[in-house]
Amino acid sequence: MKKSNTMKKEEILVRLQEFELFKGVPSEQLEWFAEHSELHFYEEGDTIFKPGDAIDEILIIIEGAFRLLSISNQQEREIATKIKGEVSGFLPFSRAKNASGVGRVIEKTIILGLNRSYEREMLRDHYELCQVLVHEMTSRVREFTGFQKQTEKMAALGKLSAGLAHELNNPASAIVRSAGELKKHLSLQPKKFKKVIKIKLTEELTDRITDLLFDKIQSPSAPKSLMKRKDLEDDLSFLLEDLQVDDAMELAENLADYGFEEKDIQSLAEQVKPEDIGAILHWMSDNLAIEKMVGDIQESSERISTLVNSVKVYTHMDQGQEKSEVDLHEGIRNTLNILNHKIKSSGTKIKLDFDEEIPAVCLFVSEINQVWTNLLDNAIDAVAGSDDPGIILRTRQKGKDVQVCIIDNGKGVPDEIAARIWEPFFTTKEMGKGTGLGLELVKDIVEKHHGTIKLKSQPGSTTFELCLPIS
Repeated sequence: MKKSNTMKKEEILVRLQEFELFKGVPSEQLEWFAEHSELHFYEEGDTIFKPGDAIDEILIIIEGAFRLLSISNQQEREIATKIKGEVSGFLPFSRAKNASGVGRVIEKTIILGLNRSYEREMLRDHYELCQVLVHEMTSRVREFTGFQKQTEKMAALGKLSAGLAHELNNPASAIVRSAGELKKHLSLQPKKFKKVIKIKLTEELTDRITDLLFDKIQSPSAPKSLMKRKDLEDDLSFLLEDLQVDDAMELAENLADYGFEEKDIQSLAEQVKPEDIGAILHWMSDNLAIEKMVGDIQESSERISTLVNSVKVYTHMDQGQEKSEVDLHEGIRNTLNILNHKIKSSGTKIKLDFDEEIPAVCLFVSEINQVWTNLLDNAIDAVAGSDDPGIILRTRQKGKDVQVCIIDNGKGVPDEIAARIWEPFFTTKEMGKGTGLGLELVKDIVEKHHGTIKLKSQPGSTTFELCLPIS
């Protein structure tokens, strides 16, 4: 960048008068601006400012253009493009002191800069000029707030999507795996069926075998202790080898899953021919294996169904945008389902202390679910690093209100931070992990419902207390 005064003051004044922004501003005020400003010349690719640089000039683009870029996770994202005739940098009454993004030139650019040291003189003597610049500042704040709120929503959506993708991937993978094993298993059945069909058993003995099988399927009693289970497998394996049964080790593992004991097999061996015991046990084992694989598929399918239903209720996607009476507990539980991946990966223990007698509350459902998401997401982050991370969710009826408390055992919120947590754009998270709009959004939604939200915090116990009117 170079500073220069090669462009004449009269030419600068003409340029300013041509810009739509300054229509209606008296010529003498623009002449004062041109006289007290300096020209900055940039080449394509030059950086006008970077994060942390002081915002000390009102910048008016005389020629060219530059991009405003935000930096998140070491990646640049375009916020806006500033072109000829537009304003950037410092504006009257703005409290911004330092740049939070990057200004990068995209073509040869000339910028007129007025140092903020002239702010008082401008406010005192040049009303119309100040009015234009203040209006520009309010427009900038409105646009930036909209951008940041959209960023906050996209960040929240990203977190939920990542968690849901992980949560759905596990049961989906289990279904694919179990279905593949089941198909392979069933393909071997005709060959094994030949051995079983040759066996001649009485009707009474057949009933005993099938009753034993169904008892084990309906009431499996495998040892809970890994050591006891291993001992059982070894005992069964030795017994099966003594009975000259093929694949004794594999068979023992499967029978142990359903709590078969040595006495069950010995009793069976005493009632059938020695050459038939192997075929009978393999037939029973095959049925147990099929039962287990079908059970795994059913359990995984139910998990997917639960997650899909949680998303449906969470987003309220099959309902209108009007208020409706809802069970607060259902919304909280669905939010926990959606955040389950983050809860599990952080090792956070969730305790539900719900008063199941509280009445339904009239709410904008999808909005109040954003409240649970933001508060729970923050609470999970807050307990990270704790020896025994935990969150308590408590509900109570307080007169005409329902009280919801979200309590975490994190390190707490210092007083100087607690005083600012509801401010727009205030965040203690590192760049890329927070926009500072999460708690502001929470407060706005709660107040929209004519409720209140308070923070009480000390090391080891932080409580967000919400009160929502029942009607």
